Amino acid sequence: QSAPTSIPFNPNNWTIEVLNGSGIGGVAGKAADQFKTLGYQVIKTGNADKSDYQNTQIYLSASLTPFSDQILQSIKTVYPNATLSGNLSTSSPSARIIIGK
Repeated sequence: QSAPTSIPFNPNNWTIEVLNGSGIGGVAGKAADQFKTLGYQVIKTGNADKSDYQNTQIYLSASLTPFSDQILQSIKTVYPNATLSGNLSTSSPSARIIIGK
């Protein structure tokens, strides 16, 4: 019997929104450009619910949970202090990244 085929991780298959939680203007736009360079589809940028996030936080939809390790490693190439912080209750976007200080 062959092992089940797993879908390879491809950033191009996922949509992300990038929110600025740092209180520093322009951070979400800059981060979005960096994530696009990594191959992600950025569908939204904006401000987070507050502006005093200490670290960059990643929230994943259920569809991305199996790829959490790959996503974390990918995002850490840009934001080394990024952490997986929870799950999204909505199905869109695939991931929400809140940029911290």
